Amino acid sequence: MKMGKNVNLATLTADQTTFENAVEASLSVGGGGDCPEMAIGGINLALQRSLPRSFIFVFTDASAKDHHLKSQALGLIQETQSQVIFVMTGDCDDQSGPRFQAFKDIAAASAGQIFFLREKNEVSKVLKFIEISVNARRVNILSVE
Repeated sequence: MKMGKNVNLATLTADQTTFENAVEASLSVGGGGDCPEMAIGGINLALQRSLPRSFIFVFTDASAKDHHLKSQALGLIQETQSQVIFVMTGDCDDQSGPRFQAFKDIAAASAGQIFFLREKNEVSKVLKFIEISVNARRVNILSVE
């Protein structure tokens, strides 16, 4: 499903292998120089389409051109109780402006985080942390033998 210029509905899954395969098939690190980017609309779409209490991962090299959509994202976060985690390799030299502040506010409201990487090849280190975080959230409610 194509949404906007470069926003696609990603794989929805609770299966770790399916998630890993989708990331490997669709995620690439490259490009840059097109600051800022339409990011909040994609976050809102993810929050609307995912299950409550989901992890939403945002991989970007730029701040948000559509920061005016932040209030919608904050409302969806409150409604879904989902966590938004940003993995950034750039910010358009705008860490004090409203375009980057939108990411800070979304991360804070969702108990998420912002990982700011100096080099794009450091993404794999963050993915290991994400794997540990996701696995730590699993809870065994009932075990029947």
